[in-house]
Amino acid sequence: MPIHIDVILKNKVLGPAFRRRLKEESLIAAEAASKEARERALREGRQEGLQTGRQEGLQTGRQEGRQEGRQEGESSLLRRLLEFKFGPLPADVELAIQSAPEQTLKAWFDKALTATTLDEIFRPS
Repeated sequence: MPIHIDVILKNKVLGPAFRRRLKEESLIAAEAASKEARERALREGRQEGLQTGRQEGLQTGRQEGRQEGRQEGESSLLRRLLEFKFGPLPADVELAIQSAPEQTLKAWFDKALTATTLDEIFRPS
């Protein structure tokens, strides 16, 4: 005949030991569940962070790529105009064009439209 748990819990000898064991098992189970929940939250947080990082990285990469493309286009147009008007470009002018920011390239291009010498374009105003 099976013994009902209430009988064991009410027993003066077995009851306290059984209750302690139930508490220990309950604490162990709760600790394991808590650890599992923390690990799951960390995994999910890492995944979310990675996804966000990838998206931000892609967006930044696209913006930088567009900027570089515009700058290359500006420098290419300026170089073509200058070579058309003045012939082969000196090395220092080539270097200046390669290292100039987009706004400077645009300003030089505007000056090149009416300039009669390279000095008119590249000398400081």
